Amino acid sequence: MNISATGKPRAIAVLALLGLFTTQSSIAATEVPPYNKYYDTPIRNVLCQAGYLVTLYDNGYLKSCTVANGTQLVGKTGGNGSQFYSCSSSQPVNIYPDGHLSRCIITSNIQVGGHNGPNGGQFYTCKANAVVEIKEDGYLSSCTLGYSINVYGRYGSNTEIPYTCRDNASLELRADGFLSSCTLANANWVQTNNVVKLCNANSVIYIDANGNGSCGN
Repeated sequence: MNISATGKPRAIAVLALLGLFTTQSSIAATEVPPYNKYYDTPIRNVLCQAGYLVTLYDNGYLKSCTVANGTQLVGKTGGNGSQFYSCSSSQPVNIYPDGHLSRCIITSNIQVGGHNGPNGGQFYTCKANAVVEIKEDGYLSSCTLGYSINVYGRYGSNTEIPYTCRDNASLELRADGFLSSCTLANANWVQTNNVVKLCNANSVIYIDANGNGSCGN
């Protein structure tokens, strides 16, 4: 092997100069703990279950694991607000770099602040024993609704209308706060490329960023 004057292989020295050699400290670590183990986040520590994969950020804080017991994690709600989310034991959780909850299965109904199209803030009741997912900006991304609610979605490129999303079914919101997908409580119209279609009650609708809608009738 060709060795440099410093004793390091020349290939490694060249890669380092080119920025192509990545040190272990810049890679998020993973491990499978043989026993239940606490891991730190910027907010609080979390007890992770033995035998399941744990992922850490490159600064050593917890990114994801299967929690060993029912635990309360701090998550944002409605932007800068925060509250405790009770996450189910023996289920996976995901945590943002700042320590706030990203995703877990909740053990009880909880209200989470989210956008609702042009109307701004809206609280959504998310149902127990289902996944809740929160955007990094603190607004709701998806959950199973505990109650039916009107959610604004795009209808074509220049119009927004309310869709009544039914309870006990999944709700997904777009990054801009408009409806992405839900199960309709009532029949409603969608529009795709200026062609309208009636979606039946209890059908799942999907609306893209351009206001094109479809359903599973």
